[in-house]
Amino acid sequence: MSEPVPSRTKELQAVNRQKYQVAVGLLRGHTTLRAYIFKLGHTQRQDCRLCRDEREDGVHTVGHFPALACKRYRNLGRMFLKPKDLENLRVNGLIQGCR
Repeated sequence: MSEPVPSRTKELQAVNRQKYQVAVGLLRGHTTLRAYIFKLGHTQRQDCRLCRDEREDGVHTVGHFPALACKRYRNLGRMFLKPKDLENLRVNGLIQGCR
């Protein structure tokens, strides 16, 4: 996301602290996922620890991670999401897509 979205801001203000932290971490990339840890210089690898196919970041975890495909389909109606889809996803959908 490049600019603040007023509706997303209101959503984030309405959720509890735990959901807020997960959502912001996924949207901004500040999480314990390998891509961020690599960026900080604390690991040598940034590939996904589980599937090893892609860079382990929020987009991969929420939109591409194969093990969550069925859960995404059940919660969001699609098995895989593109980065652009994540921008329009409601906060609860974002969190449900990766848990």
